Formats: sequence, structure tokens, C-alpha cells
Amino acid sequence: MTNTRAAILAALSGLAAGGATWLSVIGAAGDFIVPSEGWVRTTYVDPAGHATVCAGNRSAALPGLTFTDDECWLLFLSDLIPHVIGIKKLIGDTSGFTLDDWVAMVSLSFNVGLQAFARSTLLAKFRAGDREGARAEFARWVHAGGEVLPGLVVRRALEAARMS
Repeated sequence: MTNTRAAILAALSGLAAGGATWLSVIGAAGDFIVPSEGWVRTTYVDPAGHATVCAGNRSAALPGLTFTDDECWLLFLSDLIPHVIGIKKLIGDTSGFTLDDWVAMVSLSFNVGLQAFARSTLLAKFRAGDREGARAEFARWVHAGGEVLPGLVVRRALEAARMS
């Protein structure tokens, strides 16, 4: 863990997020998301055709730029935290939320966007108490650029398996 990442996560350690702390949610979600997104310190084009850098960041991805690991962690956390907060606002009472529920939903939201997640049948089913139906919905989010991506199929299966 880099010093920058450690300092940011330490600042979040005491804040509660339902049955978990923000630190545990951000840490667990990050540990799950980074391997799925990849960690590339130079700008590249992702399978959906977007210029991307670090772990899925598109806002700083300019041709020819290279980032340090600390810079990538800052970009990643600045991208991740709004999804954690957004999930909390969309769910409301997260007291029954497990850490695995957080990871699954934050990972999906991080990948598809918070607005798409907010409109999803997955969220509607979850909020209605239909956890099994919500788990089944992950399998619908496997397309990028109009194609089914094997990596997304695997990621969605892992996300669905994490939900309680």
C-alpha cells in the first residue's frame, strides 16, 4: 500500500457505512475492482473504445501521459468514493447490508456508471427485497461496445456470488 493510499484510507477509517466502515467498504471494493479493471499507468483504449488510465479512469486519460502508482491511487479513489456514497443514497438504510453486498454493488456501479445503476432492475429488485432476483440481474450487464465481453461475464458472476 502506498503512503498516499494509506493516508486517504486512514482518514476514512472511523466513518460508518451500515454494518461496515467506509474504510472496509472502500478497501474491499478496491481489492475487488482493481484486478477486474486492470492497473495500467499509461493511457490506453478499453474494449468499449474509451481512453482509460490506471484502474478505469477516463477523466485524466490523455494520450501520452504516464502516471505514478500514487497518482493512480488518487484517481481510483476519487472515482470510487462517489460510487460508495451513491450506493448509500440509493439504498438508504444499509444496516442489513453486508460487506459483500457493498462490494458487488459498488463494483457494478463503478463499471456501468451510477446513473445506469440507479435506473437498473437490479436495484429495484434489491430494494423490493428480492435478493435472488437482484443477483440474477448481474448477468444482464455483460456488454461493452455492443458485444458480450468474457471478462464482464466473469466479473458479473463474481459480483453476483458476493451478494448475500
